[in-house]
Amino acid sequence: MKVARLAGLMFIAVLAVSLAAASTASAKSYLFTSGSVGATFKGTSLAGVLAEGANKIRCASDTNSGTIANVHLLGPFDITFTGCESTSDGGTEFCSIHSENVSTAGVILTFTVHALLGVVLPSELPGLLVLPTSGKKFVTLSTNKCTTALTTVSGSVAGLLFESQIGHGITESLVNFIPNDITKIDTLNGLVEPELEAFGLPATLETLEHIEWFREIEVT
Repeated sequence: MKVARLAGLMFIAVLAVSLAAASTASAKSYLFTSGSVGATFKGTSLAGVLAEGANKIRCASDTNSGTIANVHLLGPFDITFTGCESTSDGGTEFCSIHSENVSTAGVILTFTVHALLGVVLPSELPGLLVLPTSGKKFVTLSTNKCTTALTTVSGSVAGLLFESQIGHGITESLVNFIPNDITKIDTLNGLVEPELEAFGLPATLETLEHIEWFREIEVT
């Protein structure tokens, strides 16, 4: 009798854990329509800031381009940031900075990345999760007078799509990257908690990305 009661309690405990895990995912999903697959795009941004405490990297803009690979994936593509400067004192002094893989002052070129379409939780709004296609590194930055330590930017970052862009044909999109705004995003690859790291510590990205689609696409 005691064994049966114990087995019943164990079953209830396992069921409760399973239900709790399931509740963290979303029943909702956002996908590119099959007719959108293959569409090409060009992305440009407003000025942006990567920040970790007093350490900051600010860039005037970025550019990128690629293709909708399938119903939930953009890319692969590289991102080129221009007009980039760094500071380690919160902004009293900025110095021009570039990535280790280029020699042009003020230019940061990422390793190859892609973006997964997903559901931001708990709001269930659409979002894009950007992450490297291989490993965790986005880019390694050079040193300068203002930032004397070599730093690698790694992890993943998510931006919010505007809900008004869903459910009808569009030729442009806006993706809003707000510091600490998205803590969970559910994708076809699973639930992800975006974590961006720079200077060896958790970091944030703030910018607004404009995507131009070279033919009409739709997210449903």
